[in-house]
Amino acid sequence: IDTLDFTGNALSPEINTSGGIERTALMANVLYDIQTGSKLTPYVGAGLGATWTDFDLVYGPGVRINETDTTFSAQLIAGVAYAVTDSTSVTADLRYARAFDVSSTRLNGAGGVTGVVSDDIDALSLNFGVRVGF
Repeated sequence: IDTLDFTGNALSPEINTSGGIERTALMANVLYDIQTGSKLTPYVGAGLGATWTDFDLVYGPGVRINETDTTFSAQLIAGVAYAVTDSTSVTADLRYARAFDVSSTRLNGAGGVTGVVSDDIDALSLNFGVRVGF
């Protein structure tokens, strides 16, 4: 994290920021293949699931956001599969995911709670994979 910018804190973003945010998601997806009659098969999809978000941020004079939150999440998927054999394809897709209402307590330098920060967190990822049909 390079900067934090949220309402109620100051007129400008916090630039003296260190740490990061880690996310792990478990999603159930539905994919729809668009048949083209060739080795290339575009597909679209959507998913629902849960995301674990781990905050480890420090800014200003020792203010800390350090907590883990589990929230509902959703994603949209668009990709393409290339048939290597009749039963095996390699895939590449782009996924836009959102974790909703992620929150964490904000602690001052002495460890006292000074408020709660919350927002939706978006992620864009490029994924590669292998499909095996049975």
